[in-house]
Amino acid sequence: MCNNLGSALLHAQRYEEAIASLQQCLQLKPDFEECRIKLEQAQQQLKNKSK
Repeated sequence: MCNNLGSALLHAQRYEEAIASLQQCLQLKPDFEECRIKLEQAQQQLKNKSK
């Protein structure tokens, strides 16, 4: 569920919330590679938005 919420928030360009959700997901399941990839995407999008 965390991954779905994180993905939805990422798609809605709510990057800070997506990052928080995806980080929680990784705390529960550190080896969840898809979640780690989405987290990296959200962090990159937030960085790009700040430019």
